[in-house]
Amino acid sequence: MSDAQRSRQTAEVLRLLDESFRAHRRGDKIAADRFGDQACHLDVNCVSAVTGGIRIGEIPNPDTDYGAWADYVAAAQDRARDDEGGDREGVG
Repeated sequence: MSDAQRSRQTAEVLRLLDESFRAHRRGDKIAADRFGDQACHLDVNCVSAVTGGIRIGEIPNPDTDYGAWADYVAAAQDRARDDEGGDREGVG
């Protein structure tokens, strides 16, 4: 898997986890579980790394600082877009 593909996959896992956290906050357990399951299906190792990072404080905890979490997710999405652009520039 290329770095750009890994970056996109990580950004997608974070997006799904964000959807899960948001569903949980509004009391929608079914949607929270569904989004969490989708994230695990996509890349369980990434989900494990994110949850571990939250536990040890390396990644913002969405339950205690949702703004910082949202910034973290947005930064990952920006990196994925930047990496994808770099892949396209190298093609040709």
